[in-house]
Amino acid sequence: MRLLHWSDVRLARKLEGLGLAFALALAALTALLYVQMREHIDEAQLERAGLAYHRELRGLLVELQRHRGSVAGALSGKPEFVERVKGYSAAAAKAAGRIDARDTAGPIGPLKAWADVRAHWSTVEKGWPAMTPPASFAAHTKVIGELLDLMGEVANAS
Repeated sequence: MRLLHWSDVRLARKLEGLGLAFALALAALTALLYVQMREHIDEAQLERAGLAYHRELRGLLVELQRHRGSVAGALSGKPEFVERVKGYSAAAAKAAGRIDARDTAGPIGPLKAWADVRAHWSTVEKGWPAMTPPASFAAHTKVIGELLDLMGEVANAS
């Protein structure tokens, strides 16, 4: 019994075999390239979602800091700060609503840390009139610190 030798194979069959080998190699490389590109696209989408979430958190941070300062003025007996407090409370509520939407609909949430910040902020926002200025400042600062920690968590998640 004689084995088939390469020189016995017709040229057309040789070209078909080479073409098939080339096509298989090209298909494998194309599949790998597609998978790698898809991973990069998914990563970029997660980063964009994280940036959008982070932008909303920064907006809330500004409003909480303004609220803290205005409450300090109001608790120190300056009545003009009471209206500012109301305005900053409303702005913070809007910012928190936008974060709620991101937290429930986005690929990063829902985050327990956001629920905690939201609950602690609600307590401070409702309870500040009964606080002393140092207690109010400390309570606001604690919520702001939790928000900063959340911002770090979001940055790491995206």
